Amino acid sequence: MQRPNKITLIALSFSTLLIFSGLVSLGFAYVFYPTLVPSYGRTERFNLAEYNNFNTQFPYYANSRLHITIEANSSVNIFIDGNNVHNGSYYELTVEPKESILIKLNSSSSSSVSGRFIAWQEPPLWMQMGTFLLLLTGLMSTVLSFVYWYWSQKMYEG
Repeated sequence: MQRPNKITLIALSFSTLLIFSGLVSLGFAYVFYPTLVPSYGRTERFNLAEYNNFNTQFPYYANSRLHITIEANSSVNIFIDGNNVHNGSYYELTVEPKESILIKLNSSSSSSVSGRFIAWQEPPLWMQMGTFLLLLTGLMSTVLSFVYWYWSQKMYEG
């Protein structure tokens, strides 16, 4: 059995690079990208106290589908675009792509309330497709490189 020729080694190197790029892209798309929420990042803390009349507001714009969770240590009134949607200490909502909303929090009690927004966005379809295309191309080129090497071995022996 002979060593792989230069073409096979170059093809294997290229396919390894494609697989590595696909894995990095996969990590970015599903681990890092969801935390890149415009203007705030993944988590934003809030404090409703006397200095802000026990209310605050946060605008959100969604580049892709955006999931927001509101957690507070006490009950708050939650308004979205001026409409009262919930009174409580926990609320989840989803913002569709290319939409913007204004979330306003108001405490009806005269005691301080603190909490946080947790937001994550879904990777867009083009990012998901590109990631899987890189991985699929890398895997296919690896298989084809080994098939070519095996075929060249058979030709060499015969």
